[in-house]
Amino acid sequence: MKKELLSMTAVGVMFTISLCLVLPAPVSSATIIDEWGAVVVPAAPQLKEVKLPAEGTALLLLDFNKQVCSDKQRPRCVASVPAVSQPSPCRGEKS
Repeated sequence: MKKELLSMTAVGVMFTISLCLVLPAPVSSATIIDEWGAVVVPAAPQLKEVKLPAEGTALLLLDFNKQVCSDKQRPRCVASVPAVSQPSPCRGEKS
């Protein structure tokens, strides 16, 4: 019984694989550029104020280096450096 079940399962799997290889996949003539104007963009999420506990909360400031954050590549990154360089007003605050 088990041998027959395994044999039937193997035949079913092989048949499915063969069918996938033989049948052509549907081809779309449109490209992403052709469909760009039809994309529906969801609404922006509503911003809400949150309070984070000082203990167990970390603010990670990553990729502020010359290779990534430069006037030529990312001027907004360079403009944000003075703001993120200041000590946080919340540092050490207990909730």
